Amino acid sequence: MTATTESQGSATNQYLVGNYAPVFDERDDADLEVTGTIPPELHGMLIRNGPNPIVAPDPAKYHWFVGDAMLHAVELRGGKARYRNRFVRTPSAAETLGDDAPGKSAEINGLVRKRAPRWSGTPGESWRCTR
Repeated sequence: MTATTESQGSATNQYLVGNYAPVFDERDDADLEVTGTIPPELHGMLIRNGPNPIVAPDPAKYHWFVGDAMLHAVELRGGKARYRNRFVRTPSAAETLGDDAPGKSAEINGLVRKRAPRWSGTPGESWRCTR
């Protein structure tokens, strides 16, 4: 699997090449090729959060501590491996990707995502949920 794509002129910035190169597409790769065997009773998921610009940045100005991020997940289940990644949907990332800003209702693949409820109260008393 080669999911990384290096931006033009990235050779001048160490955070845009090799293992640091941005991944510009969201992927869902099931049944990955495995060398050896994965015990079928081994179940779990490793999720890594890291820097990842959504669009090719200016190499002269880019630093990996600033900007967008992506979650990468490797899941082991039933003797098989799966890889998925998603951009973190901050307000600016959602705008760039053409998605609804976080916290707004949106329909995704037939599922409705709603604004999270707000909780109010003071320490020591019961908390109540308000919308």
